[in-house]
Amino acid sequence: MSLLSFLRTKPAPVNHSHAQSARNASAQQYTLRRQVLQTALRDTLIRYQIPSSGVGCETLLSSRNAIAPTVHVRLLVKDFEPRLLTQALAFQKAFLKRLTSFDPKVVDWLSGISWQFEAPGDSLFSDIPTAPQRQPAAAAPLAADARAAAGPIATIPAAAPPPTEQESLAELHRLFMAADVERALLSRSVAGSGDFQPTQSFDS
Repeated sequence: MSLLSFLRTKPAPVNHSHAQSARNASAQQYTLRRQVLQTALRDTLIRYQIPSSGVGCETLLSSRNAIAPTVHVRLLVKDFEPRLLTQALAFQKAFLKRLTSFDPKVVDWLSGISWQFEAPGDSLFSDIPTAPQRQPAAAAPLAADARAAAGPIATIPAAAPPPTEQESLAELHRLFMAADVERALLSRSVAGSGDFQPTQSFDS
């Protein structure tokens, strides 16, 4: 193919009808999901007995992919509702449960949920109290002061040195002499107190 023939070749026409149909399908899908979100929110408000005007719903496209667009939900608290301040997570869990009952594949297109409080006036809310200042901890007593407060510490006496060989022999000799004296005294007392008669035969 010559260069002139290449330049005369017309580009393939773009199928605008296909792209337009994809955008229309994505818009219809987004509208349907908005209706599902609003219905689930309405049912959850009825369950918790909260006026429908108290909480609104905004939907934001977090991904504009025509094949798989995702949606982010923002819950707007317009009226003061004390229960939502302490039970917002329980309300959000019930909202997701109701939403899943309409569309089990909600996790595929719901990117997240956020909260925004728009209660009118500031008279209903008090300022956050400042945290009390912590007092510095008392310094730990010095080691010398701690020992003085505990009182004198008893000292363990040093062990006596072992006796020498001469001292051991002398102690053994003293024990032997004391034993001899005790045996002599015992034998004398037995001999002096005995009243024995001479032995006689049976014939007398």
